[in-house]
Amino acid sequence: MGRKPKLDPEDLEEIGKRLMRGDTPKNICDDFGVSNTWVSHNFGKLRKNGLEIAQNLADCEKLVESMPKHEQIMIRSLADNLKSVAHHLGNAATIGARTSELLAQRATKRAEMMCDDFDMEDSLGREQLKTIHALHTTANEAAKPGIELLKLAKAGPSDPTQALPVDEIDFGAMSDTDLATYIELNKKYAIKKDP
Repeated sequence: MGRKPKLDPEDLEEIGKRLMRGDTPKNICDDFGVSNTWVSHNFGKLRKNGLEIAQNLADCEKLVESMPKHEQIMIRSLADNLKSVAHHLGNAATIGARTSELLAQRATKRAEMMCDDFDMEDSLGREQLKTIHALHTTANEAAKPGIELLKLAKAGPSDPTQALPVDEIDFGAMSDTDLATYIELNKKYAIKKDP
C-alpha cells in the first residue's frame, strides 16, 4: 500500500466541489498528488450520488418552471421553509448533543466524588445517587434528536418515487393548488395508489 496523501479538510472539500462540477479524476490526481484509486475510493460514491441528485434537482426545477408563477412562488417558499426547518433541527441536535455531553460529565464527576464506602442507608448518599441518575437521564434525552438525525443520515435519502400510500394523504385538507401539484407529481413519478 502507498502512503496516504496529506490533505487538509479544505483540500478534500475542493476535490469534492471539483468532481461535482464535472472535473475529471485525472485532473484531481495531477493537482493534488493522489492516485485515481484514492479518488475513486474516497469520492466515487459521492460523485455518483451527487450527479444523480443534481439530475433530480434539475428535473424538479423543470417541473416547477412549468407551473404558473403563483404556484412557483408557493413551491419555492415551501422549499425555503423546509430548508430552514432542517437547518434549525440540525442546530438543535448539535446543542442537544453538547448538552448531553456536559450533563454526562457532571454526572460522572459527582459519581467520582462519592466515597467508595458510601452508605446506601444514608439519605445524603441516596440523594446523590438520585441526582446522578437524573443527570444521566436528562443527558440521554438531550442526545435523542442527534441520534435520530444520525439514524436518518445513515439510512440515506428516501426514494422520491416512494410516496405516501394514498390512505395516508388527507386530500380534503389540500388546496386546489396542492392537489394539482400532487396530480402532476403522480404523473411524473407514478405514485402507487395501493400501499
